[in-house]
Parts: sequence; structure tokens; C-alpha cells
Amino acid sequence: MFPLANGVEILRVGGRRFAWNAHTGRHLPWPSDDVVSPALLHRMADEGMARGTELDPASLVPCRQWLAMWIGDVLWHADPRSTTPGGRAWRALPLAGWEAAAWAHANDARTTGDIARAIGRPIDELLSFFSRLTAFPVQALQLRRGHPRRGDEGLRRQLAEPVATASRDPSMYDGGGATALADWHHAIPQAHRHFDDVETTVAHALERPHPGLGGRPYGEALGRLFARRGWLSGRVVEVGAGSGAVAEGVCRAAPRLDYTRVDLSPALLAAQDARLPGTLGLLGSATTLPLPDASVDFLFANEVIADLASSPTATGWDNTGAQDFLAEIRRVLRPGGHYWLSEFGTIDDEAEEATALGHPEVSIQFADLAAHAASLGLAARLEPLADALGLDLAAPQLWRGSYEGLRAYLRATGGDIEARAWHPGNLELPFPVDGLHWVTLADRGPGPLVTRFYVLSSG
Repeated sequence: MFPLANGVEILRVGGRRFAWNAHTGRHLPWPSDDVVSPALLHRMADEGMARGTELDPASLVPCRQWLAMWIGDVLWHADPRSTTPGGRAWRALPLAGWEAAAWAHANDARTTGDIARAIGRPIDELLSFFSRLTAFPVQALQLRRGHPRRGDEGLRRQLAEPVATASRDPSMYDGGGATALADWHHAIPQAHRHFDDVETTVAHALERPHPGLGGRPYGEALGRLFARRGWLSGRVVEVGAGSGAVAEGVCRAAPRLDYTRVDLSPALLAAQDARLPGTLGLLGSATTLPLPDASVDFLFANEVIADLASSPTATGWDNTGAQDFLAEIRRVLRPGGHYWLSEFGTIDDEAEEATALGHPEVSIQFADLAAHAASLGLAARLEPLADALGLDLAAPQLWRGSYEGLRAYLRATGGDIEARAWHPGNLELPFPVDGLHWVTLADRGPGPLVTRFYVLSSG
């Protein structure tokens, strides 16, 4: 074994091995063959992980990990040993008075020596406290040789077990292994918090007005897009209207629409009915629409088609349900009618099953789906969802890890938080928080990664 510095050990995490420095909370990937390359040796020496390269502890800079926050009067941190499909578990770590002061002084710039002098504690006592924060089960701090660079990715990550795959009920697949969610959708118990706790959509995350959409909510921005393309006339049908928020926004963009909603969930349909008086709700499936032939001028489905059946292939999945839906769209559209389908997926790569949800959704292979639409005689235009909406991907939102920390704290104290793309202008908290992080809409927030979403439409 390569000679390691004191406090350095080899940890096995998620089937891989890492050199872990308990004194600094830093880690490096360890080669499977135990052969230390010159580049790895240089990095280990720089991190004080090789014997004879110990670092001066008083000169190290305590840098806060992004997955740690001071909430209320307690330090909360993500537990790297517990990574669920819904995110990491978070733990409270109460601190004594001087320990809280030490944490407050750790600002990614002061050294441990600076902090010891500022709070009037011996350096050895301070280092003993910091060792609790750099320990593997906590990882609230890293001790570095210098200041981190702006946006340092190393402070956003933990050495942690990989995210667990959500369990699957066998009834969610048919005898051939294809996804089968009709019964699951029909049995959704209630609309309240379904899109916060079970399946968060881009539309739900952006349901509140957001600067990335010019200060508008997602539904209204979508409605304005449809209006610009001349699609909001005659009979408009939304398939899979969810909470009804998108329908509400579209109807706001074009009042007095002849608007029909088709949904497979009685609970969601009831919530839509209450939210959208003056529109028609129909219980039905996307692949057997309860609509007459040639009766619709514009049909759209926002973040629905990944829930339709997909069949396993030798290399991935075939989006058979989405293809069947296109055949239904062709049947119900009037001559000259239009359609819009948005969902997460890819243009060229194989479709894959999302493993973090409690039900099987399969990404859409949009190039194949567009080819299928063309074979049915439908116009087929592909574009990224962000481009179609004119979404400003540089606009801010709350980072996913910060959202998970707030959610853990609120649930522990009898509250909760909606899965929204919160931004500095609308996140109001009744308690102090130190350590929130903001990223762009192109990064990971409370909702899905919007850059993975595409649109197939009639143009």
C-alpha cells in the first residue's frame, strides 16, 4: 500500500475507493489497481495525503460545503450515508456558543489561526471542533490550503453513497416489461402536493412568476407562445392537465377559449374542475382520446408522454405509447390543426428510464418520435423547450441542495416547502438562514433540469 499521511485512509463508497483525509475533509479517487500515478502523487502531496507532506493546520482555510446550512439556531448538513431517490437525508448538528461563533467566522477566507484568535479559543480546541465538521458522516467543512475559486464545484459535492433507485411495483410493467401506468394514474389519491412530493414538473417548478420568463408563470408564457403562433382559436385540448396551472395560464393569455381537458386521474381532474370553471374536463387516456375524429383545432400535452407506455429493446426503450398518442392526434385534429408535445428526453441518445421516481417514466427519443410523426403525415418540428419559451437560462433559482436542506428543516418542525424554482425575489422565510446557494435555471434546482426538455410540434 502506498504510504499515506496520518489521518488518511482508503474508504470504499458506492463500489469505488477514495483516499480520505479526516483532518481536512478532502478526498481523491483511489485507483482500483493501487498504482499511484505521478499525477495522483502530486495531488496527494498538495492535499497533505502522502506521508511526509502534512499541512500546517493553523494556515488552512475552513471552507463551508454547500450541503451545510445554519437554519434557525442549528447547523444542518446532508448525510452522505443516506441518499434516497428524493435526495439526501439531512441531520441537525447542535453547536455550543463558541462553536457557533467559529462556524460564523468560517467564511472561505480566514485561516484556522485567524479564527482561533478572533474567538479567543486555543488552536487545538478549534481544530478538534473542526474535525467533527470534516468527518465523513458530516462533511460540513473542508480545510484547504487556500481560498476556493468562485463557483468551486468541490464545495457542491460530497463523498457520498450513490443515489438509490426508487422501488417499483411490478404492476407498473406489463408481461413484456413495458411500462404500464394507467392504473397508477387512475389511483392518484389527491392533487394536493402531488407535484411537490411525487413528480415535480418544469411547469410546476415555474408555476409562480419567474424572471426567467419575463416575470410570468410558466402557463401564461406557454399561452402567449401559442397565441403568437396563431394556435389559440377553435377547440383547444390539453391532454394531462395536471394541477390545472398550465390551463389557467393559457386561458389567461387568450380568454373565452373553447378549452377541453383530458386526464386519466379522477383526483387531478376534480382539482382542475375546481380551478377552471368554464372549461370542460373529460376522463380519458392519451392513447384512446374521448374525442370525435377531426374535432380539434389545437392539441397539446405538457410533460405527459414520458408516462405513456415504453417497451424495452436490446439497447434501450421504444416510446410506443407516445407513438400511439401521435396516431390519436392525427385522428382528432381537423385539417390544418396543430399540436405541441413537450417532455424530457434526447435527440440522438437512447431513451432511458428515470430511476429516481416511484413510478417508471422513460425519456423520449425525439428524433425517432419526429420520424414517426412524419410517417403519419404530421408536420414535425423539434426544438429545445427553453428556446421555444425564450427562457432566460441565466436567471437565478434556489440550488437543489439548499432546497433539500430547507425541506428537511421545515418537515422536522411541522412545515413544508413547495418544489418551486425559488429566486431571491420570492423566497421569504420566517427564520434566519445562512448558507443558501443560488444557481441558474440551467443548473439543478427543485424541479427537473430544463435543458433536458424538448418540444415536438407542428411548427
